[in-house]
Amino acid sequence: MKNQLLPLEEEKLKLFAITDSEILVSSKRHSTLESLLQSKEKPGLLENFGIIPLHQIVSIQYNSKEKSLRISYQNDLGKTKKEVYVFADEQTRAQVADYLSTTLRLKPDVREESKTSPALMNGFLVLITVALTFFLRSVAIDMHNGIDHHATGRRSGAANLLYDLVNALGPLWTTVAGLAITAGIASYGYKRFKNPAQVHVFEK
Repeated sequence: MKNQLLPLEEEKLKLFAITDSEILVSSKRHSTLESLLQSKEKPGLLENFGIIPLHQIVSIQYNSKEKSLRISYQNDLGKTKKEVYVFADEQTRAQVADYLSTTLRLKPDVREESKTSPALMNGFLVLITVALTFFLRSVAIDMHNGIDHHATGRRSGAANLLYDLVNALGPLWTTVAGLAITAGIASYGYKRFKNPAQVHVFEK
């Protein structure tokens, strides 16, 4: 894992690397480690750059069903900070965690995921999906009756594309598609509630 350029699946940060003494993250997709190290000294225009000294890390943690890795560390002022990085896949995330835990001699522990947080999040997503389904159904009915819906503004393109799709599906199939998506989300949430993930924790 050391001195490798690992891609991140985040909106702002794109690259993750571990050196002998630091974790480096950047919003730029550097092609070489040398380029990344140069940005450490002088970040490029509009480049977001982050550094976590390895000796400041106090714990790392990840959920077996997610691709993110949470790193807790104490900064120079003694305050505990937390950063979460989303990797391209679970295997890379696990390899990074294993390397850091071995290098820093962190003690491993495996805990069961709390059922409450996933259940609440899933319930929220179900409610949002149901509400969106019936909103789009009303839009489909309006269009079927000759009432036009046209969005304006910065993101009007995506909204109008959705309206075109709803118009093509019609009220019935818009409702069917929405309820099918809702059922899929609810099913996933139920399975996760019945079979909670493992949370891997490594601490000093």
